[in-house]
Amino acid sequence: INLMGKTLTEAAESIRKSYLEQEIVREGNDQINVVLLRSRVNRIVVLREDASLQAANFSNAGQVLQHKRGSAEVVDLPVYESDVLHALSTTGGLPGVDAYNEVWVLRNSQLNAGDSAMMQQLIECGIDVECHHHEVASGGQAEIDIRFGSLVEIADKLMTFKYVVKNVARRNGKTATFMPKPIIGDNGSGMHVHFSLWKSGDPLFAGGGYAGLSDVGLQAIGGILKHAPALLALTNPTTNSYKRLIPGFEAPVNLAYSQRNRSAACRIPMASPSPKAKRVEFRCPDPSCNPYLAFAAILMAAIDGIQNKLHPGDPMEKDLYDLPPELLSEVQQTPATLDAALEALEQDSDFLLRGDVFTEEVLVNWIRFKRENELNQINSRPHPHEFNLYYDS
Repeated sequence: INLMGKTLTEAAESIRKSYLEQEIVREGNDQINVVLLRSRVNRIVVLREDASLQAANFSNAGQVLQHKRGSAEVVDLPVYESDVLHALSTTGGLPGVDAYNEVWVLRNSQLNAGDSAMMQQLIECGIDVECHHHEVASGGQAEIDIRFGSLVEIADKLMTFKYVVKNVARRNGKTATFMPKPIIGDNGSGMHVHFSLWKSGDPLFAGGGYAGLSDVGLQAIGGILKHAPALLALTNPTTNSYKRLIPGFEAPVNLAYSQRNRSAACRIPMASPSPKAKRVEFRCPDPSCNPYLAFAAILMAAIDGIQNKLHPGDPMEKDLYDLPPELLSEVQQTPATLDAALEALEQDSDFLLRGDVFTEEVLVNWIRFKRENELNQINSRPHPHEFNLYYDS
C-alpha cells in the first residue's frame, strides 16, 4: 500500500481496503503484520507514537480508548458489518503517517467495550467467565463462555448472565437480545450445552470408545437423540427457535453425533485428551429457554439412554449439509416448527416423569400455554412478509 502524501482519513481507508484479503503487506522495507478476524470494519483508532503502547496491551477497542497513558484519535469510516482488523507497523512508523507508530483497525468500539464490560460485570457477580469473542453473524453477535458447574448452579448463573448482558448493553446505549433468529439470512444465536456425568469424583463419560467416550457417554447421546424431538419443546420453546433450526448457518438440524461435525445435534469436543474434559455438547438448545426445565430435560433424556443402553448408532463424520438426498433422507431431522415439537412432547414424555422430576400437570400446562399464547397468537396475525407476497393478489 502506498500511503505517501495521504491524509489520515485517506490512509485509514487505504489500510482497510488493502487488508480485507491479506495477512502480511510489505511497503519498501516496512512490514505491516495483520491479524484478520473478520472481513469488514467500520472504525480506525490511531495511537500517537508518544503513547509507547504495546500491541499485547489491547484485546479490544474499549481498552484502547480507556487507556490513560497515551492519546488516541478515532477516524470514523462508512459503516461496515463487524468486526476487528489489527494492523501494526513493526518498523517505527507507517509510510506517510510519520506521527504515528501503531494503527488499529477495529470494529465498532462501543460494541467491543460493551463485550468486555459485560465480562467484567459477570465476574464481579461471581460467574467464572472462560472467554469472550465475536461470532460470525452481523449485528455485533458475540459469545461469552462460562465455566461448568452443577445443573441448578449453572441454571442460576444463566439467569444472572442474561440480566447482566442486557443491562450492560443498555448502559452503553445498546440493546442485547437472546432471540434465536433475529436477522433473516444470518446465523442465529444458539446455546450449546456441554454436559458430563460424574460419580464419586470420576468422570463417567471418559473411556476407550469413539472419540474417547465410554459406553455410558455413548448411551447418553443415544438418549438425547431418541428424545430430541420432544426435548426441543423445552430447549427450543419459541416460534422463533425454529427459524434458527434450518439447514445452513451452522444450525444443528440433523439428529446425529460426531466428534467434529458442527452440523450434528451432538458433538464430542476434542480440545483436551484429559478424561476430566470428556463431555457431550448438545447444540440444539437456544437461550430463549427456561434453563431449569431445559437442563433437567436434557439430563433425563441422557439418563434414559443410559438405563436402557441406547446406542446412538454410527457417528456421522461427513458434512451433513453436503450429503446427497438419498443419504440425507436417512438422517432424522429436528422438528420444523414449535407445533411439531409440542406434538412430539405429547407423544414422548414418560422419560421426563420418572422420579417425579417433571409432572404430567406441568407438561400439559406447558403445551397448552405455548399453543394458546404463542402459536395461536402468531398464526392469527398477518406477517409483514405476507404483504410482500400477497398485497397485490
